[in-house]
Amino acid sequence: MSKFICILVSGICLWTTGLHAQAQLPGQSPEQAAYVSPYRFASVVSDPDLTRDFQENPRSIDNWQNWSETPFRDWHDFRVIQRLHSTWGPYYISFRAPRGAESRPADWFQKRIVAAAQVVRNTAPYQHHHMAQWSVPDEPRWTERRYAPGFGFDCSDFTHFAYSYGVGILLKTGIREQANLTGAPMHLADGAVITVKAKRLFDVQNGYVKTYDDLVKNLQPGDLLYIRSNAALSHPISHVIMWMGNLAYDTTGKDKYLIMDSHGAVVTDSNGVRIPSGPELRPFKEQSYYFRSFDHIVRYFPLQQE
Repeated sequence: MSKFICILVSGICLWTTGLHAQAQLPGQSPEQAAYVSPYRFASVVSDPDLTRDFQENPRSIDNWQNWSETPFRDWHDFRVIQRLHSTWGPYYISFRAPRGAESRPADWFQKRIVAAAQVVRNTAPYQHHHMAQWSVPDEPRWTERRYAPGFGFDCSDFTHFAYSYGVGILLKTGIREQANLTGAPMHLADGAVITVKAKRLFDVQNGYVKTYDDLVKNLQPGDLLYIRSNAALSHPISHVIMWMGNLAYDTTGKDKYLIMDSHGAVVTDSNGVRIPSGPELRPFKEQSYYFRSFDHIVRYFPLQQE
């Protein structure tokens, strides 16, 4: 088994297996650092031909300080952040899709989205921030104005990141706005912007009678599942998760269906261990809150222009 060592260099964690070292995003909590998940991504998600540009700017994680239009030097300038009129801080830039992406098949998009999600897996805890890499000082002038201290980001900002970083599709960051999208802008490699359709499917509010077996057999990797705060239809949408399908698996063989999301609630893995808060792979079980409070999915692939 490889040994992982974290060395802090200018606030960036370097991990090594003894063979090479690679920069990691800042913000990992002690609980995340200690956690060993039984869940893995399929090998196709790390295919160099799929993710080669992840090592290049602007996507390179060495470039994370430039992932916002708010200059990094201003991320902790209280007056600058206040002018953003959001206690969730700076926003991510709009990443552009790789060249020729608009003509790619659905399975390419699905793998790219999951590969993008893998970039931020286990890198920061759950928090009400737009950017996982933005850290709020634990000081009264910040906390008294409802800025949440530390690193982290929430569920809809996680899906926003994965879709933008992966394929240039810019989702809304507000959970209810994101859940009700009928289309979204896609930023192409040449700078053009097209609008792609968002297909709303399996809608409980519009009469879909959900059964676990029917739902899981019809979901596709990259699908976004929107969840109400309570199983009652009167409760609002409050959470989003991303379906993994055949692009992630459980090494123990116990959990057949996996999703990825960012939240802080207690969920245990197939080894009975609590999964840390923040972006992680988690099981999708029939008795879970995810299924019981499921409302609808939104699917973007195969790509269709409006």
